Amino acid sequence: AYSIPSYAQGSGKKEPDIVSKITSARSFQIFAQAMNNSGISSEIKDAGPYVIFAPPDKAFQKLPPPFVELLISGQHKSQLQRFVKYHILKNHNGKFQNGKTELQTLEGGKLTLTNNIDGKKLNLSAHIIGKPVKVSNGLIYVIDLVLLP
Repeated sequence: AYSIPSYAQGSGKKEPDIVSKITSARSFQIFAQAMNNSGISSEIKDAGPYVIFAPPDKAFQKLPPPFVELLISGQHKSQLQRFVKYHILKNHNGKFQNGKTELQTLEGGKLTLTNNIDGKKLNLSAHIIGKPVKVSNGLIYVIDLVLLP
């Protein structure tokens, strides 16, 4: 199972921001590295609200290793930014209606979210796993596949 620990309400601790939460989660180190190497982390750290569809490290294992290495190396920063921004929605409340919904990503592309009795899917392939994790500037949803723009 993938976990992004959530803070108990009323614990007196301030909720972390979306970047701090992802970078501190052990199962999301590849996506966290992509966020940092692309420069997106500093762009979204204190702004928002955002919804991030975060693929865990296990989802990256389904891609060819050279592709993942190239992706996170930071050598092709503009492609890396497109990739990371394709996983992010801005000014969205994170609530999705039943049926199909088109979502505008921060990258400019669209994701199709299908929400029905079988659960929530993005682009008919990536499943949203569990409930979102609330952070100070948005929500994080765990997905089981890497999204490619």
